[in-house]
Amino acid sequence: MKAPRWRRRLCTGACIGLASFGLIGFVLVVAPGLTPFSIALRPLATAAPFGFLLDPAYREQVQADVTAASRKIRQAVYHPGAATSAISLTTQWPPFSSG
Repeated sequence: MKAPRWRRRLCTGACIGLASFGLIGFVLVVAPGLTPFSIALRPLATAAPFGFLLDPAYREQVQADVTAASRKIRQAVYHPGAATSAISLTTQWPPFSSG
């Protein structure tokens, strides 16, 4: 079964974002050393891809993905189907609960 596009983007973005945060931080610390400047530059360099949101076409695509994701989440919360109910019951079933 093929996952919806927003799920793939979310998972891919999380993996790439965390990896780039670590790699950029490593490079910035190795070159000049661990200084307040390199610590401050790390999140700025990692957040640079948000500059793509300045492009209207790209921003519209991101907005459409966020709207679709929020619509799906809202439907799962307010009108749960069989799959959502099964996941909810499974996580609250005593053998699977953390309590």
